[in-house]
Amino acid sequence: MATFGFLFIVLTIGLAAGILLAVGLVLASLLGRRKRAPVPSLIQRAPAGDPPTAVAVAPIPAPSIVALNHGAVLEAIRRPGEILVVNHWATWCEPCVEELPYLGRLAQELAGRVRFVGISWDRFSDDDGADAVRSRVDEARRLAGAAFESWIAPPDSAGFLAAAQLADARIPQTAVLTRRGAVAWNHLGEITSDGDRRALEGAIAAALSEPL
Repeated sequence: MATFGFLFIVLTIGLAAGILLAVGLVLASLLGRRKRAPVPSLIQRAPAGDPPTAVAVAPIPAPSIVALNHGAVLEAIRRPGEILVVNHWATWCEPCVEELPYLGRLAQELAGRVRFVGISWDRFSDDDGADAVRSRVDEARRLAGAAFESWIAPPDSAGFLAAAQLADARIPQTAVLTRRGAVAWNHLGEITSDGDRRALEGAIAAALSEPL
């Protein structure tokens, strides 16, 4: 009988200790939740009533000029007294399209000091009408933020390439022309690497530093 009484007391104490321990854990968990710092949101919301923040939007490019002959394009890219960056490209040329956003930003930064001109070769291999080609070219320019002056070369590729006296009949191809009309730098291939961009910007800087 005494043994049974002793066991009953031990079990009672154990049960009470277990209940107290469980209550303690629950309380500790609740207190811990209250003290825990809130997790910062990845989305920063403006306070109620504040106007929305303005978002910078690239300027909408003016429509491309569809050249009726080679002379019109050549006149646009051979203007003594101006520093020119001439980019030959086409919408079907993936590397050409990939470099357009960079050229668009650079043209904006140098606006008023350097004139950028894009020459699309789309009509060399496209039988669509001029308006359809211009629509496609201008859509690519708009998406890239390339608002600088744009020409669409006439369909006669052989005649244009001969008149332009290009060293290579491939694109993308970009050249820097000095105020005297001399080719200071010519690059075949897309301008996406840091080295190519430094080379282009260095050529422009050198042309800008030349005496008037």
